[in-house]
Amino acid sequence: MAQRADYPVWFWLGCGAALALVPLWIGEPWMGDAWEQVLPLVSLWLALATGWAAYRIRRVRESISSPGTRWQLLAVLAPAAVVMLAGGIAWHYDRWQAPAAPLGTAAAVFVVVVGVGLCITDRPSRR
Repeated sequence: MAQRADYPVWFWLGCGAALALVPLWIGEPWMGDAWEQVLPLVSLWLALATGWAAYRIRRVRESISSPGTRWQLLAVLAPAAVVMLAGGIAWHYDRWQAPAAPLGTAAAVFVVVVGVGLCITDRPSRR
């Protein structure tokens, strides 16, 4: 039976939420000035808190220089970057209107990061 190996589910949920905030603070003019400095700080705090919790609770500690970690990072971030770029292009050319574009892009980024993250860590354990 397959077990979740490297990263727990909550790790991918936290990373997905942190990256999903990026389209919101890039496209924040529709939200107002109060969110201008709050969303980047919340996104950064959520990413750092998720990494710190993974290290403290599960002792997840990997070096970015290992080939396996680089592959996982590329597998998670490349689709998220493509989704963010596609959402930005759609918003730029008025295919989506103001609140729908950043919210839709944020939801798609969250689903992509969590889905890809869970897929790459759902592998049989090496016993």
